[in-house]
Amino acid sequence: MTFFDQAGITTPFTNPQFPFVQTVTQATLNNVTPAFVLSNGPNVQPVTLTPDAGLGQGVFTVDRNLGSGYIQQWNFAIQREITPNLTFEVAYVGSKATHLGDPDANINQLTPEQLATGASLLTKVPNPYFGQIPASSSIGQATTTQAQLLKPFPRFTNVTFFRNNIGNSNYNAVQAKLEKRFSRGLSFLVSYTRSKLIDDASSVFDSSVFTGPVANYPVANGFNRGLDRDVSNGDIPNVTAVSWVYELPVGPGHSLNPKGIAG
Repeated sequence: MTFFDQAGITTPFTNPQFPFVQTVTQATLNNVTPAFVLSNGPNVQPVTLTPDAGLGQGVFTVDRNLGSGYIQQWNFAIQREITPNLTFEVAYVGSKATHLGDPDANINQLTPEQLATGASLLTKVPNPYFGQIPASSSIGQATTTQAQLLKPFPRFTNVTFFRNNIGNSNYNAVQAKLEKRFSRGLSFLVSYTRSKLIDDASSVFDSSVFTGPVANYPVANGFNRGLDRDVSNGDIPNVTAVSWVYELPVGPGHSLNPKGIAG
């Protein structure tokens, strides 16, 4: 089977190991000759670690100055005894996570002001890096777009922070609990939580990001992290849990113990 590739094939690899991660792209040179024959396997090769490694490709980096993430938690509760065996409790619970890892923050973006210029960004202009960038790259031709030359790193496609610890989350909840201690053959516990989880890094709540360096929910605007702040993908606003134990009247040692949880 022949594989014609006009846009390029992207293959992330981690050899050498993290944090030296690149995305290597190989495109057909003339839109007629295939980039490779799929039945023979892809022949995309890692770029050796030289000062020009990754030119024309998407590269990943890390910020060595960022520390590890941490969580701060706090709570306040009031409990009231209604009867000797029945209590009611209401509590406020909060937490804040700082330096959450954000898997896909591309810093090689145009600013909103540049994007506002519209269609002129697609104008083809002479490529000053022609001959430096491999011809197989999507930006290695004699001409390139005006948009590409306006990027902070015009010799690369994407420059992405890998697991960049810049995300934050904020959790606030009100919890209510009614509990009856075992007496007269019955005990029960009814609890309800109303909460909201807000963050600017919902990618960390998507398990599939661990399969590679690219997230399903990339950063919308690397110049304004606030645009990504919203209700989290991991938000579960309502949780109700009910459980009880009832001693059957047929004799000691026989009881029912059902439980139920509703989100």
